Amino acid sequence: MSTRKKAKKAAKKALAEAKKALRKAQAAVKKAGSRSARARLDALGAEIAEFSAKVADDVKDAGKKVEDTVDAAVREAQTAEPEPATPIVTAEPPAQTETDSADTEGAVDLSTQTVAQLKALAKEAGLSGYSRLTKAELVELLSTPKA
Repeated sequence: MSTRKKAKKAAKKALAEAKKALRKAQAAVKKAGSRSARARLDALGAEIAEFSAKVADDVKDAGKKVEDTVDAAVREAQTAEPEPATPIVTAEPPAQTETDSADTEGAVDLSTQTVAQLKALAKEAGLSGYSRLTKAELVELLSTPKA
């Protein structure tokens, strides 16, 4: 809840309590019927009126302070230098497979691999028709650059 709304709510509550006290005092005067009680009632009415005016002024002042603060913040935001954009950090690239490293670095010697390993590499590479090939044909197939 904003400061202004809180101040208004508090002022309304105080005013309601003051009016309630005034009604009680009026009822007491009716019962008493004396001149001094009526005079006291009039004095209380004047105090309540002064209090109400003060609360209303306080609410206006609080609202003005809130508006001034908001206006200052808006002016500051409009004149402020924009912050430099932060770079977007992306995830690390996926780890290289044996096929990738063989193609790029020559780290894996295909001729030392078994037929089962060569077939697994061909499957990972998404190649087709490798199941009936010999080891030499698999090495040749895996060694050729991809288009």
